Amino acid sequence: MSDEEELGYLIKRRNEIIEQQRNIQAIIQAPRNWRKRDILRQAKEWGWEIVQRRARHSTQAVRGDLRIPIPGHGGGDTLKVGLAHKVLSELAEPVLRELQLQEQEYSDLLISFPANRGISFRVEAGLLTKQIEFLEEQNQKLEFKIVETEEAALSLLTEKELENQRLANRMRELVEEQLQAQEVLGHAIVALKQLKHLFDQLQNAVNQIPILWVKSLLQSYLNNIKSVFETNLLSAGSRKLLQEKEQESYQGKLPQENNHGSHRES
Repeated sequence: MSDEEELGYLIKRRNEIIEQQRNIQAIIQAPRNWRKRDILRQAKEWGWEIVQRRARHSTQAVRGDLRIPIPGHGGGDTLKVGLAHKVLSELAEPVLRELQLQEQEYSDLLISFPANRGISFRVEAGLLTKQIEFLEEQNQKLEFKIVETEEAALSLLTEKELENQRLANRMRELVEEQLQAQEVLGHAIVALKQLKHLFDQLQNAVNQIPILWVKSLLQSYLNNIKSVFETNLLSAGSRKLLQEKEQESYQGKLPQENNHGSHRES
């Protein structure tokens, strides 16, 4: 292997180790629901051995002298976010420590590489240029990933804002419809109060007729009108509103009744 190939290999291995560290950190911080079987699969990928014991913590991940209990009874049990983060962090800690040592080792080799090989300044400059180009390429890839992530986040945020705006507009429409319905109901209540007042006046007038057969005939008409009025016009809610405001209406706005049931101006 030539000096250039060996140097390129050292740079590649160091960058691969750095990428592995980033991937592990991303997995630990991933905002997702972890099931027990997912934790076990991830532990195996990180080099842990899974053992079953007849004890309180029946499932354990083993790596040398390290033993980490894996919570949950069945493989489909979902762990709480905090508990999953704790277990994953414990599983990742020795792996990250080993990767950190490997990264430092390759960094030391890269630093001492020119001197150990007796590379001339010209050759060394060429190798460093290639290293810089490789690092710039990796940095450009990371920048593309960041831009793509930002664009996806911005698109999602815009969609949510539009949805919120549609909901707010619909809410305003519903409020306006409710206000309009209340206004119509108010007008209807006023009209019903006026009808009831006119009906009461007719009833008082009929009560004062001295001729019995005329009085009886008119009363039968009034009874029919009253039946239609109560059945078709006055709902239970309307009757309640009329009853609540009837005293105020008669005292403040309508003529007062005398002892004989007739009306006179106060």
